[in-house]
Amino acid sequence: MPGELPIPPLNSDGSLRYYEADEVALMDLRRIGVSGTGDHIQDDMGPDGSGSRRLYSCSWAERHATAIYLLGFAKRYVDGAGVVRISRLLPDRHPTYDIFNWMATKCRITPYRYTGAIEDIDGNYGQDIPIFERAHLEVTYELVPFELREDEDLGELPEREMDRYVTLPGHPGADVSTQVNYISLPGGAMNYLVPGGMTTSPYGPTPHMKPIPYGIGFVEGITQKKVIWRRVPAGVWGPTALLTKRVKGDGTASGRGYIGALNKSEIWGHPPLTLQLMGVEERLLPDASGLGYSWDIGYQFMEKAVPFGHLGFYYFDNAGPASGYYLTGRGPGYPSIPGGLADGNHLFPVREFRNLFVPGAVS
Repeated sequence: MPGELPIPPLNSDGSLRYYEADEVALMDLRRIGVSGTGDHIQDDMGPDGSGSRRLYSCSWAERHATAIYLLGFAKRYVDGAGVVRISRLLPDRHPTYDIFNWMATKCRITPYRYTGAIEDIDGNYGQDIPIFERAHLEVTYELVPFELREDEDLGELPEREMDRYVTLPGHPGADVSTQVNYISLPGGAMNYLVPGGMTTSPYGPTPHMKPIPYGIGFVEGITQKKVIWRRVPAGVWGPTALLTKRVKGDGTASGRGYIGALNKSEIWGHPPLTLQLMGVEERLLPDASGLGYSWDIGYQFMEKAVPFGHLGFYYFDNAGPASGYYLTGRGPGYPSIPGGLADGNHLFPVREFRNLFVPGAVS
């Protein structure tokens, strides 16, 4: 017996909508285990993850629509102005959502009480399915490392997608590690120093103020960071997708990708030029809804937190006080930062990293 509810529910423009009250009534969603000793809800907290398990039942015919209602969905669509956007149905949240950032991530469906009838499946789609009175649902809620925001909360700017479903560095899966780069200085860059400036000792001359004759150096901290954009609809990323071509390049001289580029403006608290996009991890995962696949896109960055970031190189002034980090480029003029950093004039190009979260074209 097929259900009456649309899967997923759509607006006329192709965006997602929430099920209406009368549609939810058709699901006949009920809590299980709310009387007597009751086992409707079980919360788990711990350093290896926190979450909850809740038990429900619903109409057998509407079990898959109910799963969408609980687990949410995401899809690509084009609005009336021709702008490619992502529309999301947010999953059900734990009742104490203001305290715990827990959302429904999994739903296990089991049948309850066979009716004696068999559903005839049209077409060559496998074996016919027995019909049951109801479906039992075991729903898992998990602590998630990203923000949940409705479509209307993002306004008209497509780059606002970075405000939801984005796991920032340090959270599970988005590891952070810091190493060092050794910066070489020429021989003679530093001198030996002797207490009191003594140039002689009982044992003979001291090396006070004599240059170190061999090459030396110092270290710069370099931090590897990852940002993961989760549950991205399948059509937003892939060989022909606009976003993929923006990130990787499109094979033309004018379509150079963002790989290797630096952040043009401040992002996630990082000043301009300090983040470099080093690569992308692409994982096509089964969507929680059961309706196909969605992407987890992991952007890999390298942070260089020095003046002028990745375009800042150290100059050692052996004769005066001018040592320090300086902007580098072809010159001869000094550009405005970051707007005047044209491609080809500097070691790395500069890009607006908010565009890494725009599913369609950018202006």
